[in-house]
Amino acid sequence: MPLLERLLKVEPLHPMTSVIYAMVCLGEGKLEMAVNHMRDAYKNYPDDLLVRFIYSLTLLSCNLVEEADLIINKFIKDAPEDMNAKMVFAMSLAFRHDTPTAFKILKDPKMEAWARPDLMASFFISESFALNDLKNDALDWLENAVNLGFSNYPLLNEYDPLLENIRGEERFKKLMERVKYEWENLKYSLHLLYIPDIHSVRI
Repeated sequence: MPLLERLLKVEPLHPMTSVIYAMVCLGEGKLEMAVNHMRDAYKNYPDDLLVRFIYSLTLLSCNLVEEADLIINKFIKDAPEDMNAKMVFAMSLAFRHDTPTAFKILKDPKMEAWARPDLMASFFISESFALNDLKNDALDWLENAVNLGFSNYPLLNEYDPLLENIRGEERFKKLMERVKYEWENLKYSLHLLYIPDIHSVRI
């Protein structure tokens, strides 16, 4: 966050600044802060697809479904083949408990092939299934996200309201034991990384 505060001073208007800031806020459970930041970004860059995507996610995370639908409907209309657009559209359907339609999108082989290698996409899809109490699917995708490196223990175990339906599952609790260990040992792991002294490098 201190680095982002510096970034906001140096490049406050760039859309990626807003996107990164909002994602960090989401990761810390500061949902309203993320929404407010993305509202400003969307006013300045309404046609930027990445801004639409992150804005949609932040709105859904705060359960502002009707407001999110306004963005998502335009997003899916302008970019019908964009996988991010399809994913947030499915998430909005999940919020409305239109399970069959959301399930059809999320189970599409193209969606699975696109999302499986991506830890954030896997996490978002897990949320969509969890919303509709599809626990096995939600946990499959969440385990995939963790296997890919998603280790934000506070977010998964406490902050994220969209995972509430699966937190009582033994499989979830077992997964959180692993995530907690990785989260608590992250600082130590980073310390072990080999970072060469740039002054010793000869060209």
